[in-house]
Amino acid sequence: MSNHTTMLMGLVTMMCLCALGQGVAPKATAPVIPEFSFSSDADAQKVFYPTDSPKVSWVQTGETGYVKLPMAFKGTTAARMCWDVLAKLDLSKSKGIAFDIYAEDVELLGGMTIYFKSGDGWYSSHFGIPSSGSWCHVEVTKSGVGTEGNPSGWGDISAIRLSFWTGQDKKDTFAAVANLSVLEYKSDIVVMTADSCIRPGNPENKGYSQFAAAIVRTLDTLGLESATVSDLDIAKDDTPLKTAKLLVMPYNPKISPEAITALEQFAERGGKFLALYSLPEGMESLFGVRRKGWEKCPTGAFKGYRATKDRLPGQPDLARQTSPHTVIMEPEPGSKVIATWEDSEGNDLGWPGAIASPRSVFLGHVWFSPGGENVSQFLLSIVGYLCPGIWEKSSRTSIDQIGTLGYFSGLSELREMLGKEATVEARRALDAACSLRDKAQHAFDKRDYWEAMSLCEQANARALEAYCRMARSVPGEHRGFWCHSAKGLPGKTWDEAIEILAKHGFNAIFPNMLWGGMAYYPSDVLPRYKGLEKEGDQVRLCLDACKKYGVACHVWKVNWNMGSHLDNDFVEKMVAEERVQVTYSSELKKTWLCPSHPANLRLEADSMVELVKKYPDLDGIHFDYIRYPDGNSCFCAGCRQRFEAKIGKQVEDWPKDTRAILREEWQDFRRENITALVKLVHQEGKAVRKSIQISAALFGNWMSDRNSVAQDWELWCRNGWLDFGCPMNYTDWPNTFKSQCTRQQNWRHKVPMYPGIGLSCWKYTFDPVNMVKQIEIARDLKTGGFNVFNYDNHALKVLPFMSLGCTKE
Repeated sequence: MSNHTTMLMGLVTMMCLCALGQGVAPKATAPVIPEFSFSSDADAQKVFYPTDSPKVSWVQTGETGYVKLPMAFKGTTAARMCWDVLAKLDLSKSKGIAFDIYAEDVELLGGMTIYFKSGDGWYSSHFGIPSSGSWCHVEVTKSGVGTEGNPSGWGDISAIRLSFWTGQDKKDTFAAVANLSVLEYKSDIVVMTADSCIRPGNPENKGYSQFAAAIVRTLDTLGLESATVSDLDIAKDDTPLKTAKLLVMPYNPKISPEAITALEQFAERGGKFLALYSLPEGMESLFGVRRKGWEKCPTGAFKGYRATKDRLPGQPDLARQTSPHTVIMEPEPGSKVIATWEDSEGNDLGWPGAIASPRSVFLGHVWFSPGGENVSQFLLSIVGYLCPGIWEKSSRTSIDQIGTLGYFSGLSELREMLGKEATVEARRALDAACSLRDKAQHAFDKRDYWEAMSLCEQANARALEAYCRMARSVPGEHRGFWCHSAKGLPGKTWDEAIEILAKHGFNAIFPNMLWGGMAYYPSDVLPRYKGLEKEGDQVRLCLDACKKYGVACHVWKVNWNMGSHLDNDFVEKMVAEERVQVTYSSELKKTWLCPSHPANLRLEADSMVELVKKYPDLDGIHFDYIRYPDGNSCFCAGCRQRFEAKIGKQVEDWPKDTRAILREEWQDFRRENITALVKLVHQEGKAVRKSIQISAALFGNWMSDRNSVAQDWELWCRNGWLDFGCPMNYTDWPNTFKSQCTRQQNWRHKVPMYPGIGLSCWKYTFDPVNMVKQIEIARDLKTGGFNVFNYDNHALKVLPFMSLGCTKE
């Protein structure tokens, strides 16, 4: 790996500086924050405050230095080591932060998380370290961060927490940090997050950051830098909005009066807007639209945005996005409908999906990701319409980035990697990529920017083809996909969906056919889905296709969670019978069944064993959510009664004693409730048919998860109650993935562990290079196979590249 290799994983940029050893810290590339200036251990310890972790030390190396972070995992039960960097920062007008990091042994670490303390809450983001024994430059941007509690904006950062999670072995190790600095940027585009809408318990909290991150990722793929600014900071005098040309509002249902004033002033300065799904009250006239209502797609999900006769320059005929519903806006005079919604069956519904005015564009739903067909081109046409001249910048960046795949910085480095072992097909593909790059440059020189970008896309596809053709295939392994939709791929029959899967070398499907309160087949135990009579038995449709194409079918059951598309009467019945969960703070979780209730245990087991009885040709049944939702459930009256019966005495201070003097007994009680279902389904399922395969989707860290969510899967493996497990190792980072997989092999006993690869959970959901890398890690560890989440439109884009080599038959 060269010393200038850049890896883009999610919204974290990493540069490996492999020429430097731990003894010499790299020089800073940006001004270091004032707090990161030390001359002794004592200085560093005043800023790096340990949270149940050893004290840090300062190491001076010539003109530079670093903070050494000792991690004393050996002989402890600690799940992580972490330090709070006590620094007051205003990041409201910055891109994020950067630092250089060194890890003695990455495989001893299960993952890394960085937190930003803000008011009564935190922002958080994961990052990875690509290699051991070398310094790596890390850039963490504000877009796509998670939230905890109630953060008060990026202008109010009081601490930065660095957390290192334990890996495969409880061994002592260390990391080092240098050059902590703030990333500044100048951008014509500002993306405004909805931090003011974040409230504890608000189910929309995740969406506020998720949809903003999707916009930023798509802009990134187009080579367009953007500034992420909280709506809590947008009205400040020196935010990037003051010099920006375009403000994107990815999902901002409500903003303050001060923020509205700032946006109105931005419009007066000639600023342009792109808003999605919602507009704060009183802003419709600014966008030239009028709200008419809200509609759900009659076929379940739209196919995407269909261009109208008033389309924008460069707008594709169809930008595919499978939104389930839309806000309906009507154009005011001077505005025009540039796209309508097309349903999954190809019908133009005539509902406005996108409306353009001279200073704005409004889209009827949130932005999903850059992975959908033509969605990047659609966004580029919108940005180019609102900000003329942006196409030149995007095409220039696209040419420069041709061949930057995974760790590779360009086509030359990719050719060097392929070397003499490259197949004829791989060489041809790489030669074609180089030729297309030259043509793209020629088109750019003629100012034909759309043609240049089209050629760049083709060049990258051929470069990716060259890489994927070099991957090896291993016959006889388990190659599975989870499918969260009980109806398969949008717009396709189960026969078509399974045919595609088999064509690209996969041999197992895990369709989500039942929840705690809903079944997508004629169940005699659970309420049946409303479309059963019209749309049919989804298990049978999937099974028939699987038998036709030689694909194993393992029906996926979501345990305890009743789901969202269910019969409300059933929910109310469970509530009335006191069979639902109650949190530590006495809040009712109406759609979660209590695992300790005997009737719920029976319901869960019957629904899974029923599948074995009804479908003699079914290959397997698959547990998911085979756990509690978190450590705050369940504390219902029934749990108290059953717990007291188990320990043979009354709990004096309920529920506080379960976290104090009765902690161990309470943890045992919770684990036994979950384990009881696994054991019962194994006994009764195997009694019906011994050959039925019983498996489970598992959390990755058994040592901590057996306490946090009561998932004691090492015990299940030890007793042979599972035929195989699928740990959900949904990380973007290959080294973290390897560490997780290695650790899990120590807990499986003789039960195969097919690691879960989180394709649809990655920040970039189209990444065949990362997919190949993680599959190769699983093979190197001899896991016997792997499972991928999720079989959806993201998967359809990746599968053709997999079957070029990695899953080639």
